[in-house]
Amino acid sequence: MIPRCIRYFILIFYTGFTIVAAGHAERKRHPAYEKYITQYGYIAVQQGDRYNIPPSITLAQALHESGAGLSRLSLESNNHFGIKCHKDWKGARTYWDDDLKDECFRKYNNVAESYEDHSRFLVDKKRYSKLFLLRKTDYRGWAKGLQECGYATDRAYANKLIKMIEDYELYLFDTGKRIVREVQEKTRNEQPRTTPTTPSQKPSTRPVTEPGKKEGSFFERLFGKKKAEQPQPSSPDEKGLKPRDVYKTGGLLYTIARYNDTFDRIAQDLGFTARELARFNESPENFSLRRGDIVYLEKKKKRADMPHLYHQVQIGESMHSISQYYGIQVSTLYALNEKNQSYVPREGETLKLR
Repeated sequence: MIPRCIRYFILIFYTGFTIVAAGHAERKRHPAYEKYITQYGYIAVQQGDRYNIPPSITLAQALHESGAGLSRLSLESNNHFGIKCHKDWKGARTYWDDDLKDECFRKYNNVAESYEDHSRFLVDKKRYSKLFLLRKTDYRGWAKGLQECGYATDRAYANKLIKMIEDYELYLFDTGKRIVREVQEKTRNEQPRTTPTTPSQKPSTRPVTEPGKKEGSFFERLFGKKKAEQPQPSSPDEKGLKPRDVYKTGGLLYTIARYNDTFDRIAQDLGFTARELARFNESPENFSLRRGDIVYLEKKKKRADMPHLYHQVQIGESMHSISQYYGIQVSTLYALNEKNQSYVPREGETLKLR
């Protein structure tokens, strides 16, 4: 017979194990939600930086209102927050049965517009003003405040948001721990190097003509004359609908181009337009990307971050590839070095970055 003290110990251990196991079972994550978070988390971070709204709150609301982007309203109208028209809305509209029949909902061109409008909706409405007195990491306060301010009629709304944030660890977005990656680490793993480099050298993202040779069009001078274009083979791990990774370094959001990639494909995956991505990256819309290229998801800076003061030009670099590497506008790079757009950098030259 088992002694009483041992029986108590076994009972306590078993009970504790059962509770922990049950807790883990409750935290089982839905693949559709995980995919949505991976795909659109960077937009929530971007909105958080711009408007001081916790990214975890933005994501939790979007997941809840759009059913992880699978609701008809989100699929057909890009409305991921269920925002209705209201009297001040002058944009596109769509009509759905909600609390009442044929209610007017806002319609957007892409997902990024929906996120932007959601942020503006909270910022511009006076009833939500007290929320912006809270810390950006206080997702519990924000969730309860949204419910108190009348964002939703569901009495369990705040608890639903908090549970989703904690089940999917969305609070990590509030501190930048989930989305931040170093560009050097990513390019080391993904970008093929065609020429050996020393640790102080930076691999070029685009080949140009040999130094001293005259180049033709403006785009050739800017981006470098490319080798004969050939279809790039598909990479086995990039086939299908694998979500794109989004990274952040120096305060800028970006992704890494895949095999045979285009601005249009990236735009469709991440909720932009090809025109926006072309503008952010100072490239023509039909520019052919190479695997490993950095593609910025917002406007680049006017100066490189410290401690990058100067750059020594390596073989194969262009003004555009240098500007992409440091995340600065190519027009600024020309201006800092008192060069016009006909200038072609040569190996060994030193360029100012700040």
